[in-house]
Amino acid sequence: MVESPSDIVEAMRVSKTGVLGELERDFYEQARKLIENLEDTFSTLEANSREAIRLSDQLRTAKKSLSNLFRNRMLIVCKLAVKDATQGRMGDYSNMLEIERETYERVYEAIRKAKESSIEFKKDAEDKGGEKKVVKKSKVVEGVSTNNIKYVVVRVLRDIPTFLGGDGLSYTLKAEDVATLPRSNAEVLMKKGIAMQIELKG
Repeated sequence: MVESPSDIVEAMRVSKTGVLGELERDFYEQARKLIENLEDTFSTLEANSREAIRLSDQLRTAKKSLSNLFRNRMLIVCKLAVKDATQGRMGDYSNMLEIERETYERVYEAIRKAKESSIEFKKDAEDKGGEKKVVKKSKVVEGVSTNNIKYVVVRVLRDIPTFLGGDGLSYTLKAEDVATLPRSNAEVLMKKGIAMQIELKG
């Protein structure tokens, strides 16, 4: 819970070490609400009073720390995406917030394409050509693959542009497709109302 500016400051301090520390999924929303509540309180205080000065300092610290926290974590996310894309393997980072995971995937895909068009040989690109096709009627059941990535079966509710899955494969899905996706990707799509999980009866 983000209950005081000190909680934001502490999260920011962790991020300065280069570590993607664990945060509650709605940390930024909680932090914004805290700052908004402090601003509402500040507006009711007498100008230049001791309490107003104290609260003004807290607000300034909270806003600066939140901005630095966001910057530091995004720098970490982008560095991880660049490193993983150049190595050709997408990582699974459980401490990433949803917006961070989306950013990671976009940067990863951008770097992967840049690498492919800049320094990869034609044979390398041809070897990877088969990764982009997705079987519409999936026969893979929910479970864990040999690379320890968890998969779930979903029904797609509307067209989805090509995206890079947590297993390093590219997916292009159309409305009403049934596909087996890495759990991390499936959960993002389901939260956005773009897909729904299909419960398989064994």
